[in-house]
Amino acid sequence: MPLAAGASGRIGCTYCQTLTGLVCASCKESPSLHGGLIPETPYCSDTCWENHRPRHENDCTKWKQRRCLFRAAQIVRDLFYHFAMHHFSTAISRVVPDGNELRIHEDPIAPESVFADFSANEFSNVEDLLTVLTYHQCTESLFHTTALVEALFFGITHSTKDIREVRHNVGTKYRSPMYVDQGPRPTLHDIWKITLKSDEVYVLDLAGAQFGNRDVVVPWQEYRSTRINGLEIERDLYAIRQEYTRGAIRDAEVDTEKEFRNVFIWHFTRTMDHTLKAWQESPGALKLHEIIALDNLTDYEAKRQGLFDQAINSVAAERKRLIKEKIIRLEDEATCLVLPRHSEVDGWIAEMKEETESLGQAGMGS
Repeated sequence: MPLAAGASGRIGCTYCQTLTGLVCASCKESPSLHGGLIPETPYCSDTCWENHRPRHENDCTKWKQRRCLFRAAQIVRDLFYHFAMHHFSTAISRVVPDGNELRIHEDPIAPESVFADFSANEFSNVEDLLTVLTYHQCTESLFHTTALVEALFFGITHSTKDIREVRHNVGTKYRSPMYVDQGPRPTLHDIWKITLKSDEVYVLDLAGAQFGNRDVVVPWQEYRSTRINGLEIERDLYAIRQEYTRGAIRDAEVDTEKEFRNVFIWHFTRTMDHTLKAWQESPGALKLHEIIALDNLTDYEAKRQGLFDQAINSVAAERKRLIKEKIIRLEDEATCLVLPRHSEVDGWIAEMKEETESLGQAGMGS
């Protein structure tokens, strides 16, 4: 149905000026470039909507693509934050605000964990929590979400060539955390750059909170003029996936508990990817790019929550299986440790090598 109830009461039909409470459903609740929402486009009937379509169609399509972008960013952000919250690599004992910095103190007697649940107890506000949660996580944020981003943006980009990984230098004027006795803060940052079919270009900055950037979606030109301080390198969609996986293989050859962490993170990311693929291939199920294109907000929210729950539950179930199979050990309620080298882990490493080879043969990478 092309029309839906509007939020502005009865206003004049765009085509014939008859008072109406209906608006174009395709672009309803589309975000503006300058914050807030695009004004709704009212119509009194399907006939007026159809008669005015030639004039409205270009704007309608552009606004709907933008709405899909913001919805996709919400899904990607929420899954990344959840993943980071439950696969954190540092045992934090306390966080102390110090002017424009957050000084992070680690627990000196904590074990070298594979992953741990992130402790939110040390934070008095959400901003500080996200600042620390995303610290040094920009590469991981792209690695975890590569398959998800590809599936979500399928309908609003021309091809995967319109989804790019950008690595750049960052300025120093934004608040940043600092681990005590751990050297300098990061100066390089990884982001997604998305070019829509409408030719609008945006940044998805999933780990920008570490530099004070709370907005995940930012128009490219605005981001470039305010957040980039040189060394701007663009790479293909799967470049970060290939780079991270190769690094995890090298780390595994060291054969220590800490270095094995990235192998497990690769495995949990792949578990989530398989869940998303299963969702896409389920008979009668909406594809991910179809979910974000739903005109009805209630339908979208229900599908988004279902997708989120299925993804996080699959990773939680796999974590429980690995504990039961004694591939990892639950040290306490939050921290998991690797056990002596297991044959299943060797199998993962073999699969990681196959993945990097297949990505290289496909021409992906820097």
